[in-house]
Amino acid sequence: MQLMRGAGGPKPQDRHESSLLWFGDRLYSRDTVHSVESAQQQQQKKKPEKRSETHYYANSAQYVNSHGGSADFSMFNPYVASDDQFSLIQTAVARSGVKHQTYGTVLQTVEAGWQHYHDLVKSDKAYLFTFFNTNGYNAQADNQAGYNQQVKGWVQVDKTVHPGYFFSPGSTIGGDQHDLNIKYYLYQGNWWLAVGGTSIGYYPGTLFSNPVSSGGSLKDYSDSIAFYGEITSPGGATPTDMGSGNYPDKGYGQAAYIKNINYIDTSDKTVTYNTRSYDADTDKGYNIAPFFNSGKAGWGSYMYLGGPGGDGIVGAP
Repeated sequence: MQLMRGAGGPKPQDRHESSLLWFGDRLYSRDTVHSVESAQQQQQKKKPEKRSETHYYANSAQYVNSHGGSADFSMFNPYVASDDQFSLIQTAVARSGVKHQTYGTVLQTVEAGWQHYHDLVKSDKAYLFTFFNTNGYNAQADNQAGYNQQVKGWVQVDKTVHPGYFFSPGSTIGGDQHDLNIKYYLYQGNWWLAVGGTSIGYYPGTLFSNPVSSGGSLKDYSDSIAFYGEITSPGGATPTDMGSGNYPDKGYGQAAYIKNINYIDTSDKTVTYNTRSYDADTDKGYNIAPFFNSGKAGWGSYMYLGGPGGDGIVGAP
């Protein structure tokens, strides 16, 4: 997966117990919350094959030095046209201009969000995902870049929730709405991930500093943070949905959102996310409606985002 392109930003390179589980401040049904496979089994999965694909976005980015950030992500399960395509909403914390020993000047990232990607987890459910990238997306391999625990790099801490975890219930159009708080934060040189208020694991800072020939890396701080939606296509418009599949103007209960968006400055103070750098591939059927620094109680900085893709149909054609 690749970091979104924002206005002036980088362009992509062509979880005998109770039946209920409290996680953070939310209650989930345990019968559907358990992951299809354990974290250890996930590590043994075949990685998705590299292929030619196009990425489309509804995106935003704030170019500011930070130690991470957080938001609440709505939990729709979008229609995806084929098993080798994905649809997601996510955050990406990035450091640009890193001097890599092999690949020259690269972008490094830690990423996490809510994704439907059958070929990655062999399921048509949406789930929590993580991704790290030390080399400008040039290669996915152990300690270099990759999803979840399918390559070495991620350090698991929590005994229950891990990358690739399925939460339930999700959001439904016109029905109940659910969201999941996801937060990256730099602590003692490592990039920790908290989900629902619980720290579940981390990416060691040395993953980012070891391949550097000179200067700093993402181990030290990030210089941008992004919140966005992304889908893949084999080329051209696709019927794959983003978010709920509805456009942002449908609003709450109909469209996907990311709310309470913040970043953590380099003094570790939480700051409201506020940017003018946002855009979307509207000609491919996706859009964004930002309400940053809104002052709305319980929402803060937020956005609605998504769309039905090229066919204009929400769900399967």
